[in-house]
Amino acid sequence: MKKLVIFQLLIAVLMLVSCSSTSSDFISAYEEATKELETATSNDDCDRIHDKLMHRLYEITQADSDWEKALENEDVKNAYKAWNDALQNATTDNHWFVMVFCTPECAIEYCQKK
Repeated sequence: MKKLVIFQLLIAVLMLVSCSSTSSDFISAYEEATKELETATSNDDCDRIHDKLMHRLYEITQADSDWEKALENEDVKNAYKAWNDALQNATTDNHWFVMVFCTPECAIEYCQKK
């Protein structure tokens, strides 16, 4: 019985660490792309940064099959919102409006089509 409880605790810790790591990866990806937008001087620059972020999000989802749990993290949500706001401010002529959302779900579809 004691071994079963220890085993269950070990699994719970591993799941928590995995989710935390994936959350950090998503946050880092969004923050780096947001910072990169500060130097964007054209819609083409924004497109390049957007594409790079989409590939990074895709890589994160491929590394962790439980990546969806990480999206519940408030810090991930805040990092996405900051990215989205920065993208809107960096583009001209509402160019951001025709861009694919930079979410992990969209990144999977976007990258698998290429």
